[in-house]
Amino acid sequence: MSNEHVHLTMVHISDLHFFHKLEGRTVQSSAQLPAFISVSTVFDGWLGHHYKALSALDSFWHRESTSDTLLIVTGDLTANGHADQFNIADQFLAQRSVGRSLGLGRRDWSRLSVPGNHDQWPGTNLMCGSPTPGLTSTFPDSFPRISAPLQLGNGSTLRFISVDSDADVRRLGMGRALARGSFVSQLSALEKALPRKEPDETRVLVLHHSILATTVTLAIDGKTRRVLEHFVVDHDISVVLSGHMHVPRLSRRTMSNGHEQKEILDARCGTTTQRDEFPYSVRAKIPANRLLPPNTLMVHKVLERKGKAYWSSQIYWRSRQGRFVKDVPRVSSFLPGDLSAEIALT
Repeated sequence: MSNEHVHLTMVHISDLHFFHKLEGRTVQSSAQLPAFISVSTVFDGWLGHHYKALSALDSFWHRESTSDTLLIVTGDLTANGHADQFNIADQFLAQRSVGRSLGLGRRDWSRLSVPGNHDQWPGTNLMCGSPTPGLTSTFPDSFPRISAPLQLGNGSTLRFISVDSDADVRRLGMGRALARGSFVSQLSALEKALPRKEPDETRVLVLHHSILATTVTLAIDGKTRRVLEHFVVDHDISVVLSGHMHVPRLSRRTMSNGHEQKEILDARCGTTTQRDEFPYSVRAKIPANRLLPPNTLMVHKVLERKGKAYWSSQIYWRSRQGRFVKDVPRVSSFLPGDLSAEIALT
């Protein structure tokens, strides 16, 4: 639109699930597919990355981004937290494409990104145990994190607040087995550390676990959910960025601390580079309805229209032509609901 001015663009990716066992000899190869993976959806988080999605993401980034575009990863860089998986993820995200190799070339990619529950695993699919050194080498600064205010062209500022949504999950407990989020300690630390919100400041919460999930598995636990809702209202959060569920959703929702209400935009990214299709050799052996969520990413923009600021979000999916596009087919049961959304910013 001619009367729109974009102040900031962000590419939001999630659940990359890099695996260190590869089909080929290079880190640009697809991950080896475990033999038992077709048995149940429980194992879908172990599928690993595939080359088609890496190539599509590489093309999208270099086609659509500029030097000012921010890259945000909302967790699960790895399949099981192995140190080599962190290295492969960092190599892809930080190094620039050269020749046939792939890479986004954003050495600062971790600045606004967070780890996921798979990144806390001990480097094996047994999942229970202490994380490998790859986690701390990838995210050397402790969480929660509060970014410095990012100055926008209209005189307003944007502040990112990042939490580790696995922080209070016991390494040998049911929370780990059920992939649930727990992080009251992170919100308590933020309560003491967050500075007073400025009048023209927009606050964005970045975490791995989705606030939309309400199932027994994958969701944020009840006590954290209650505290989180108060936190969002008390500290005037406008946008929440997450992942974890492998299926994207955009939702405007109202949250309350019991006294006041706050409308937010909740943006949950799907899995961007994990396998989203079975090889035909496996496809022939499993039920027809055993499908994988398609690869997706989100693009967020802070824009100005007729003197008023908005946060705008758009879902992109990886089409059969091998590109991330926004004309998502309605036939996919994984992509219902709104494909774009926006919210007015104060």
